[in-house]
Amino acid sequence: MEKLHEYQLNVYLECINKGSGGLSLPMGSGKTLISILVAIEQTKHDNSKILIIAAKNLISVWEHEIKKFFDNDLAYLVFTNTNRHKDFDFSKYKIILTTPETVVTYYKEHDIEREFILIDQRPNIIGIPVNYNEFIRPIEPFLDILDPEKGDLFYTLKWGCLIVDEGHNYFNITTARSRAICSISANHRWVLSGTLFDEPKDERILGYLLMINNTNYPRNLPDIKLAIRRRNFRGLLETMVHRKNNNMIIQSTKPKVNKTIVSHKLNKYETMIYLSLKRILKILRNTLKQYKNDENTEQIKKFSSYLLVIIMYTRTFLVCPLITLSTIYLDIADFKSKSELSRLLYDEFNKLDLYEWLNNKDSILSSRLTEILKVLKEHLEDKVVIFTSFRTSVNIIKNYITDRPTFVITPTQNSTKRGQVVVDFENSKNGVLILTYNLGSDGLNLQCANTVLITDYWWNSGKTKQGIARVDRYGQLSDNVNIYYFTSNTGIEKAIFEKHHDKLKVQDELMIGRQISKIKPIKTDEILRIIEQDEYIPNFSTTYDIK
Repeated sequence: MEKLHEYQLNVYLECINKGSGGLSLPMGSGKTLISILVAIEQTKHDNSKILIIAAKNLISVWEHEIKKFFDNDLAYLVFTNTNRHKDFDFSKYKIILTTPETVVTYYKEHDIEREFILIDQRPNIIGIPVNYNEFIRPIEPFLDILDPEKGDLFYTLKWGCLIVDEGHNYFNITTARSRAICSISANHRWVLSGTLFDEPKDERILGYLLMINNTNYPRNLPDIKLAIRRRNFRGLLETMVHRKNNNMIIQSTKPKVNKTIVSHKLNKYETMIYLSLKRILKILRNTLKQYKNDENTEQIKKFSSYLLVIIMYTRTFLVCPLITLSTIYLDIADFKSKSELSRLLYDEFNKLDLYEWLNNKDSILSSRLTEILKVLKEHLEDKVVIFTSFRTSVNIIKNYITDRPTFVITPTQNSTKRGQVVVDFENSKNGVLILTYNLGSDGLNLQCANTVLITDYWWNSGKTKQGIARVDRYGQLSDNVNIYYFTSNTGIEKAIFEKHHDKLKVQDELMIGRQISKIKPIKTDEILRIIEQDEYIPNFSTTYDIK
């Protein structure tokens, strides 16, 4: 226990007392170390094994923490789909580190769903019987002993402790990843996250409760929907060990966090493209409305998909319009196949005089990218982390940073390579690490940097918070942490920010009692309404609270 700060020790003791649950601490509080120590204590009486499930890009983080704090005293094995056919003597290892995808492989191979899910029936509100899934509690493993040496141990072994890192990514019980994890048998279960309920939907709340194997709530979706809305619902806080503040950071030494909104206007050609996308959305919406009136199911599906494509274009457009335009012209090239969307794009963009702009090699340098590069120059001596939603933006930003080393983490890199990228970034003098939210917002420890650039926004505000917390966390030695939010205050950004606001309100309610508010589904029509009403006036502070 000498490894723990007093704050961490108090969390540890509460975990031991609770036995299982969610472990929700501020970023940088040492969830990894605490959970390992808790698992060791919970399994020492019977020498049972510990199973840790983490995303591929976080496996190296767990390896680093195990080596850092336990040296060679804690034997572990990384067991994934890439090495699962090798012969391992699992008896040698206290900890098995694996990925959700690996667990899903065995879940499907052994048809665990047949044992885990009971299909039942009940009448709906108008009396018609409907099927629903009742999830069976995995008190014992669902499989008899088959061949543990080949990895069947996931469902043949009763684990002493199951740890799920960044569990919020796997709560949706309708997915194979969630079901595969929830169906594992374990005496103790811990779900780790700094933002447990960033998406407070019914199917995700059920997934969380199944993942920690809570015995006080129903194990089916219809009853969970009712349970969390009853007046006597006491909130999810009682199911977890939770801290809102990190008391390890003494206030006098806590770095000052400087938040800056970089609001910029679109340039002439970007404005032309944006307005064209708005016109296309309006045409598609009106056409879709007509097909709905005609009850033409085939055309409704087709034009609904067209709307989603153009909405995605309005998002990718923000960082680098030229990339979006290139994709649009590929669609236009499909004109011969007589796609309605291709013809519409052709008609609309053929009206624009974009040839001069397209033939200018500097056109790829968008107004937002220009602002990003300005901020980077202001922090030439600092290590910087940049977050974006899209892989294409990573490549574009990287190509324009020529005066300092740049680092990226890609989906094709294995855990060792990803870990090395982080080490190289740490060892650089003024490196820039460029990440997508999907690959970089969870689990990485990047206190070596002191500046974060948020170049665009995910539908889920938790992604932005998680990204910032890679840098603004315990262990940050800089006196100042700088966070920059970039926006042109377009309609699509306003729609994203409205969604953020609704989700945060419901999260707060669920922690302490029943859910009263509803997360208004931001349907396509609502997004289109916001975009169509957008007058394009840069006034970011009225649409997004960064406090």
